[in-house]
This record gives sequence, C-alpha cells and structure tokens, in this order.
Amino acid sequence: MFSDRYRKTKIFGLIIVLGLLAWYSDAARQTLTLSECLENPELYAGREVPIFLEARVLGITPDCLKVSQITGPIDIVIPPRFSGMVSSFASLEDIKPGQSLEAVTLFRLPGYLELKELRIAPLRPLKIIVSIFPAIIVFIILISV
Repeated sequence: MFSDRYRKTKIFGLIIVLGLLAWYSDAARQTLTLSECLENPELYAGREVPIFLEARVLGITPDCLKVSQITGPIDIVIPPRFSGMVSSFASLEDIKPGQSLEAVTLFRLPGYLELKELRIAPLRPLKIIVSIFPAIIVFIILISV
C-alpha cells in the first residue's frame, strides 16, 4: 500500500488534506459567541448563543448560573419561567460545581445571557480523552511507514 517510492508524497498529501479540513471546519463555523454579541449588541439581540467549549459549572444561585469556559467566566441568568428541568434525568438542584455542561442561551440587551436549554455532560472529559486516540494512531502509522 505504502511504497517507499511515493511515501513522502503521500505523507505530504495527507498533511495538506488534514490542513484543508481544519481550515474548512473553522471557516464553516456558524455558532455565535458572546464576544461577537457584545461587539454589536443591537444586531444580535434575541439570538441563540451556545455554551459548550470546555464549559464547567463554577456556581449556581436561584437566578444565576456561573460557568467557566475557555474564553473566561460567564454569568447566565436563569429566567423565572425556566421549568427547572435540565433533561429527563436532572433538574437545576442536581447541578454541582465542577460538572461539565452544554447550554443554549439567548443574548439579551444590554448584554447578558439568558438560559434557554441546559444539559449536564458528565462524560465529556472522557470523550475528550478518547478522541485523542485516533490522532495518536495516525501519528504512529505515519512514523512507522
């Protein structure tokens, strides 16, 4: 399959394809971030802002959820009409500091996030660790060929 004659060309081609896929993934990103909303609040008022990048609960009060994300800490307002159900398995009372979560929020003027949907992701750290294995296998294959 991999002959010594075209080995460098195939490795170079694979690196180019992986680079193009990474570029496309970033270019095709359609998710809105809090920083984009704060740059032009009137334009993004009422739009959904997902919170999922390494999001962890820092603390919870009856009206506010404090979340740590890659971009920094975020306060999410819990509206009074929020049903309290996070998923079919948990409620707001079950959320504890340090848990991973995924949230869909609404950007509200003058510049805060309001909770719309919330899901606890207890296996998220394990998923991140497991997702590293394919990259390690590809690296080993490239070195051994």
